[in-house]
Amino acid sequence: MEGAILADEMGLGKTLQCIALVWTLLRQGPYGLPSIRKVLIVTPSSLTSNWNDEFKKWLGLTRMCPYHVDKKNKAEDYVYSRVSPVMIISYDMLLRSYDAIMSIEFDLLICDEGHRLKNAKNKLYEMMTSLNIRKRILLSGTPLQNDLQEFFFLNDFVNPGVLGTLKEFKKNFEEPILESRNPGCSKGVKSLGELRSTQLSKHTSEFILRRTSDVQASHLSTKRETIIVCRATPIQEALYLHAVDYWNGSAAARVSHLSVTHALRKICNHPGLVQRLDDEEEGEQDDLKGFLSHHWSTLSDNVFNTAQSGKLLLVESLLRDLEHNTKEKIVIVSYFTSTLDLFEVVCKDMNYAYLRLDGSTNVNNRKSIVDQFNDAKSPHFVLLLSARAGGVGLNLIGASRLVLYDSDWNPATDLQAMARIWRPGQMKPVHIYRLLTAGTVEEKIFQRQISKADLTQCVIDNDIMQGNEPTSKMSLEELKDLFTFEPHTESYVHTSLQCVCSGEGEVPALQIDNEDEEEDSDEDSEESFLEILKKKDNKDKDRERERRKKKFNLKTFGTFRMK
Repeated sequence: MEGAILADEMGLGKTLQCIALVWTLLRQGPYGLPSIRKVLIVTPSSLTSNWNDEFKKWLGLTRMCPYHVDKKNKAEDYVYSRVSPVMIISYDMLLRSYDAIMSIEFDLLICDEGHRLKNAKNKLYEMMTSLNIRKRILLSGTPLQNDLQEFFFLNDFVNPGVLGTLKEFKKNFEEPILESRNPGCSKGVKSLGELRSTQLSKHTSEFILRRTSDVQASHLSTKRETIIVCRATPIQEALYLHAVDYWNGSAAARVSHLSVTHALRKICNHPGLVQRLDDEEEGEQDDLKGFLSHHWSTLSDNVFNTAQSGKLLLVESLLRDLEHNTKEKIVIVSYFTSTLDLFEVVCKDMNYAYLRLDGSTNVNNRKSIVDQFNDAKSPHFVLLLSARAGGVGLNLIGASRLVLYDSDWNPATDLQAMARIWRPGQMKPVHIYRLLTAGTVEEKIFQRQISKADLTQCVIDNDIMQGNEPTSKMSLEELKDLFTFEPHTESYVHTSLQCVCSGEGEVPALQIDNEDEEEDSDEDSEESFLEILKKKDNKDKDRERERRKKKFNLKTFGTFRMK
């Protein structure tokens, strides 16, 4: 085995560790001579400049100046560069410069955000695999995101054949592990699944190095994650029910469930976004868009305002409180550019200075946007961030508040986005708010994330789960349940998990006295959003540390209702 996966959680310095490794291997080896001569570092386009800067920061220009492939420096010209043994290139640029890369003899390959190589059927995986570089290091804080087959391909990329063939892997590991997680499985099936999970974790630990954020928790500022379930507004409820009825009717034969799910998620963000269903997702959207746009026009007379969305009302309240009562900056994250457009309107209406970073942002401008936002003297109060384009690798410690406005099916993507502000260098207490709309597909997505997170803990962290856990694959009944709506529930997830915290995020085992909060509950509507949350922040620090020890929990749970 000549490959390895550095799977430390986000913010633990994977980049610096690799720079130290590269410098060491370029200077020495077991027999006195250097172990390597040339290194290829491949990263997402948004991180190439960061890698270049980190090399300069830690090694200086006199020791090493990497060859950074960009518009000025072509990959084809690297052969004429005798100064630098290190090339930094983006995945996209590598695809375009593949022939030039193949002509260069590299000794070490480093792939940042390596979970991009989880699909063996895409062109990137094929090209990266074909590179004649035996020593490979893959960086990923989330090596297991959706399923075990993706995990297999990452391992097979760094050490070909280490887990056998895909067929052998499915038989020996994937099938028994997943079967053991099905509700109602026999004790024998469960025991076999736990055994194979332990074996897989032990085997891969020989070349996977993983450390969690616990190792530096004492050196970072405090972090508080708050899950806030917002009630849908009447117009959201009406439009959501129309969409569900549309799917349950004859449209199911014409429109894919993914298209309808996409529409439901946008209704949760703001009902007016149904007029832009085809902006970000291909598929059979025209019929669905016309159907929902008609009902939107009927319900709203095409009048657009923030009061039509429960989540948007909450964010508007949070922004107002932050701007008036603190000097803290905030990052608002969404998976939809149309939602970011909506927040641009809100920021302009409220006269907030803001910046925006999404897929349309020029790669050369991204670093300047980040630097500008992180500058304490900058007047920019809000950063609107696309989870797809900017949720990976960026350091946004200029903000101490982050709102995850909508969620992805992949829990790792959400974790990446939420980790942008809780990183080394952050001096302020961090507050992260994950927003869900009660009784909707957003809560179903979050519940699925819990299942996937359990699978990661089982295989990567080798934590054998107790009790029967839900399967990772969606059954027909689960698919049907996806297109239901429970408008009168406080929280679907909270109820289904049988949590006994009464919606306050505090479990009885901690013996927390909530009498004062109960006495003040009638006055909550008169308090600002920040004041309500500050009550929770004043809890004893020992109890907070105890809560953080748990692998997964509803760290703080709350509901938000329109006045």
